[in-house]
Amino acid sequence: MTGVQTCALPISGSGDVLSGVIAALLAHGLAPLSAATLGAWIHADAGRRGPTRGLVASDLLAGVARSLSALADARSKGSHATH
Repeated sequence: MTGVQTCALPISGSGDVLSGVIAALLAHGLAPLSAATLGAWIHADAGRRGPTRGLVASDLLAGVARSLSALADARSKGSHATH
């Protein structure tokens, strides 16, 4: 669904981060399906950007920020986010 693959996300608290990302997107006015889809992508991308070993849910917060920055940069350039 997201096109981003990582095995780092089945950790305690990861779903809480995903829920928070989706809730934030909903609060910004995205439609529920769009918020869920984009939220899942951001969450997976954040996990991919985290440490390769020992990832904890709090590590995802920095990854979420980097993912959002990459999306904003790509949007301003009119292209897709790159990693």
